[in-house]
Amino acid sequence: MSWRAAFDAVASRLRAHPRVEVLGYFVFDPVSDEEVDAVHEALGYALAPSLLSLFREANGLQLRWVLRDDPVVLSQPDRFAPMSAPSRSFFEDHQSGAIYIASLTETFLTDWEGVLWFEDWMTDDEREPFVGREWGLRSSRQRLRPVDGFAAEADMAFFLDGSADPPLLLGDEDRRYRRSRITDFASYLAFLVAHHGLTAARQRVYEHADGHALPRLTTPAAYWGQHGPRSLDVLLEDT
Repeated sequence: MSWRAAFDAVASRLRAHPRVEVLGYFVFDPVSDEEVDAVHEALGYALAPSLLSLFREANGLQLRWVLRDDPVVLSQPDRFAPMSAPSRSFFEDHQSGAIYIASLTETFLTDWEGVLWFEDWMTDDEREPFVGREWGLRSSRQRLRPVDGFAAEADMAFFLDGSADPPLLLGDEDRRYRRSRITDFASYLAFLVAHHGLTAARQRVYEHADGHALPRLTTPAAYWGQHGPRSLDVLLEDT
């Protein structure tokens, strides 16, 4: 399927809905073969075609929308201010729905020292089970690669375990990922399309006590056709 076309349709449905104000929708040019090669060289292995599929259509994507009757939104003086340009960093303010898919290079080659891991106090002496095996604390944190910075208090991040289609998990306000079900990037994109990037839906679907220890949650578009919201109206009724 074309992810670009699917997200274009999401933005169109949101713009047409009377309860929704779309603040911004930006889609970037496809990733170059040179950038893909550079990322693969840095990682030491190739990423799966299913993971690269979106990036080959759009090397980054941003969507922000709010409900016109959201009390938190209404309390903000610039509540309906449109985005004049794409954001240069992960989203930090409140929005009813948001997607911030970073570029391939930003996702896989950013050094998150000082945010996700800390040289001065984290060590591998502290061990913890995570995503199917035991890791040293610092080593496990160094393997995290946020890809969807949809909110200040949460994100979706890859865990680089050496596989071509690495696990993807939901991080909370403490940048902890243990309470998340594991999914894959294609499944997550199908989730975003089905739920129009609704911020609260991520917690409902992915948050689970010790979710990282559960089997991978695979949810292609056909899954959401049976188990997802039947329409945007139905989705918004639960917000």
